Amino acid sequence: MEILGGFVVTILYNAPRTTADVDIVSVIPNTQTRNLIEVAGIGSPLHKKHGVYLDRVGIATLPENYADRLTEIFAGEFQKLRLLGQTHHF
Repeated sequence: MEILGGFVVTILYNAPRTTADVDIVSVIPNTQTRNLIEVAGIGSPLHKKHGVYLDRVGIATLPENYADRLTEIFAGEFQKLRLLGQTHHF
């Protein structure tokens, strides 16, 4: 899953968290997007329990070669989940 926005800044740079959503750009395989949003989207049991939810970004202008600059966040921590975020800008 590719993520962007405040969540990446919060996790990688210890910035204060100001929103409750985690913006996601894509889910691989894409057919699992709906399932993931049902499980962890706004109003889901996970949202109610932890106060954070996934939000699918419908329209986003990403920088050129964005995918080439993704870094895995929490590498090796999950068996069935990989979080990818951009950690630097050029």
